[in-house]
Amino acid sequence: MVSGAGGRRGGGGGSTKLDRKTSQVTSTKPTYKEEIEKDWRLILHDDSVHTIQQVVEILSTMCPLCPGAKAYEVTLECHMTGAGTVAVANKKLISEYCKGLQVAGLTMSMSPDDEFESDEEE
Repeated sequence: MVSGAGGRRGGGGGSTKLDRKTSQVTSTKPTYKEEIEKDWRLILHDDSVHTIQQVVEILSTMCPLCPGAKAYEVTLECHMTGAGTVAVANKKLISEYCKGLQVAGLTMSMSPDDEFESDEEE
């Protein structure tokens, strides 16, 4: 019984220390969280290897952020201007799609969205 009472005291003190640790951890996260959640662009670059139809199929199949009609528009923009924005989302998601589309053979890159002028409808 005595150890049980002592355990309660230790548990109370432990939770106070845990609360302090939790507040310290959350106070250091915002800068990292802001960096992760900042919008990034997934950019398709023109190549001479794939046909327009092949690119549309790859984009619409592998990137849910760019379904059929949008995939076609982005592909035409890329063909005409040399590059086109496939999607804008957080860095982690854009990075995953970028790697997957590169593995599929497309020339892709990613860039922070704030480096672009707001000339697009997104």
